[in-house]
Amino acid sequence: MRVRIWGILCAMAASSYVAADTAHNVVANSVKGIAIGSLVNNSQTMTLKNTHTVGVAEFTNLSIGSGNVVHCVKEEGYNRYFSLMILRDNSQITVGGELRVDSPGLKVILHAPHLVIPTPGGMLTAGSGTDLSFFPASHPTGLQDALMLAIASGDDKYDDVAQLVDVHHAAVNDLYNDGYLTWPDAANSVSLGNFTSGNVRFASAPLPSTIEEAGDKNLLLTKLSPMSGGSFYVLTKSGFDDANELGSDLYGDEEFEVTQYSFGPSDLLPDRYSIHNAFDDGVTGEIFVDLVASDTIVTMAEGIDGATGDDTAQGLGAIGEGEMFDFGAPEPEVDPVVVAPDPVVVAPDPEDSGTEPADDADPVEPEADPVVVAPDPAEPEPADDADPV
Repeated sequence: MRVRIWGILCAMAASSYVAADTAHNVVANSVKGIAIGSLVNNSQTMTLKNTHTVGVAEFTNLSIGSGNVVHCVKEEGYNRYFSLMILRDNSQITVGGELRVDSPGLKVILHAPHLVIPTPGGMLTAGSGTDLSFFPASHPTGLQDALMLAIASGDDKYDDVAQLVDVHHAAVNDLYNDGYLTWPDAANSVSLGNFTSGNVRFASAPLPSTIEEAGDKNLLLTKLSPMSGGSFYVLTKSGFDDANELGSDLYGDEEFEVTQYSFGPSDLLPDRYSIHNAFDDGVTGEIFVDLVASDTIVTMAEGIDGATGDDTAQGLGAIGEGEMFDFGAPEPEVDPVVVAPDPVVVAPDPEDSGTEPADDADPVEPEADPVVVAPDPAEPEPADDADPV
C-alpha cells in the first residue's frame, strides 16, 4: 500500500511539470487592411490586403495553439512599395505553435504588454526577406505606431526611446526580468534564440505609454489633418520636421496641417496645468483638461477631443479602407525634357569662292549667269488694221 501511494505521488509530481497545450484564439476585436482566415488542418493565414500599406488587427489574448501555424502573407498581386502588418493586443500574445512571416518584403510588428512562448514548441519565424519584431508597451495604442515605424527603420533620433536588437542582446534579458517577454527555461539561461528563426528582433525598451514617459523622451502628441479630412493622432519627436515628413509620405501633394500638444504648467493660470497646442504656422494656445502626468497618452488625446468637440482617430491604421498612399515609396522618375536648339544657318562668305572641293567630291558646276535677250531695235511692223502714218 505504501508503495502504491508513493507511486501515485511521483506520478502527480511528474505530471505537474507537463505544460498543458496552448489554446488557439486568433479572433480580432477590430481589423483594418488584414483578412484573417479560418484554421484548417492546423494552418491559418493573416493576409495584408492590397488596399493598405499598413494593416492593423487588434486582439485580446491572441494565442496560437500548440501544433498550429499562423502565416502572415501579402495578398496575391500585392504591388505596394511598403508593407506593414501590426498585430496589437491589449493583454498578452501567446505563441504555443508557430507564427511565420512568409511574404518577402513584409514587415510584421507584435505590439503588446507581454509576449509569451509557453512551451518548447513555440516558434517565431521570419522567412527570407521579411522582418518580425516585438514592441512591448504597458498600454499598447495606435498612438505609438509612428514610433515603432521610426525605430524599425533605424532612425537615430529615436535611439533614446528604443532600438531593435537581436535575441542575444542584453536588453532581451531586461525585457524578461521586467515581465514583458517570457520563454521556456529563460531563468536557467536557455537562449531565446532556440525559439526564433530568421530576422526576429525586439525593442530594447518598452514604448512610452503615459504623459510623463512621453515627455521624458521629448515626444509630443501630434495631430495630422489633411484638407480632405480624416485627422489622426500619433506620437512624434518634438518639432515639426518629423511630423511634416510623415504627412508628406502619407498625403503626397495634398495640403495638411500639423498640430502638436504637450502637457505642463499653464502660461495663463500659473497655479494650473494645461495642454499646450502649437500649429506649424506658429499659432499657439492652451486647453484646460483635468489630467495628471501619470495619465496615459490615450487619456490625453481623449481629453483634447472632449474639449474641442473633435473625434480624432489614433494611429497609422486609422487611414482607412481604400487608402491610396504608398508609404515610403520613392518619387516617380520623370524622363528629362530635351529642348532641341534652334538651327543656326551660316550664310556663305561671298568672297570665299576659291575653296577647292574634296578629292572624292563630285565636281560642282558653276551656276550660269541668266541669259537676257534684248529686244530688236528695228521698228515693229504695224498692225493690219492700223492707220498708215
